[in-house]
Amino acid sequence: MSSEVQISIPKRRLYPLLLLSLTNKLEGTTRFHKLMFILKQEYEVPVEQNFIKYHYGPFSSDLRENLNTFIEYGFIEKKSDLVAKSGANGFPIINTTYKITEKGKKLIEEYFTNKAENAVFQKVFSDWGNKPLKNVIAHAKALIR
Repeated sequence: MSSEVQISIPKRRLYPLLLLSLTNKLEGTTRFHKLMFILKQEYEVPVEQNFIKYHYGPFSSDLRENLNTFIEYGFIEKKSDLVAKSGANGFPIINTTYKITEKGKKLIEEYFTNKAENAVFQKVFSDWGNKPLKNVIAHAKALIR
């Protein structure tokens, strides 16, 4: 008898983890939010997270909570480094890197077996994942309705 508890997770809740699994790691919380918003608005992927207009374009408290939950359960590792003690707005500048763990990869393999289903996530990352952040922010802001 297994002591593991089987849980059912809505597939759409795992979309941030799927995006991360296709890239292995993602630099920056702002970039993560913008890529998920682009998936939702431009590519019409029915992501579960809601977004609001914020300082650097669309932001999702739902996504922030999802990421924290994934970190708590060991599906994602998060590393934050202080880049500067004070930016233009007086707040510290922190560079955050998200990396999928082996446990996270196994979860994604379990839920997403259709490679064609993953293609749109790969396209968003190849189109926007490595562009300068200011360009990603400007594009995401232009998609706000």
